[in-house]
Amino acid sequence: MATSQPSPAAGPPGKIRRSFLPRWRFFTWVILAFNLIMLIWVITGATSGPDCSGKTGDALTTCQAGQVGTGIGVSLLIVLWALSDVILGVLWLVTKPHGRNCPACGNSVRKGVMQCRSCGYDFRRMLQQDTRTGPVQGGTGRGWGQERSGP
Repeated sequence: MATSQPSPAAGPPGKIRRSFLPRWRFFTWVILAFNLIMLIWVITGATSGPDCSGKTGDALTTCQAGQVGTGIGVSLLIVLWALSDVILGVLWLVTKPHGRNCPACGNSVRKGVMQCRSCGYDFRRMLQQDTRTGPVQGGTGRGWGQERSGP
């Protein structure tokens, strides 16, 4: 009697899966939100410079100094943004989960565990199917770039 595995869209019981949102890690959403806030901040800062049209003399000089100040401020924001993205990127890499995602429900499963706790997916069955199929037709069974060079 064959048992069917749950479809990838089906999640664990009691947990709602929103199909319109990607299944990213929480820290990925934090980085996305940070970049969106920084983008809004830079655009707002760049458009907040004074308008110097119709000004003459000292008023024009003062207005132009304000535009230079706006440019310096926006430049500093961009540098801060780039440095923060580098730091957040390193933190994202360091906090990489030590596991794999279940192909049936998408939940994280520790390496070495052979069955998903939420949906019961059996990773051994997937491994057995891979070994039964054997090498690709026409292949030598050797790895990528390990072809025999001699006769």
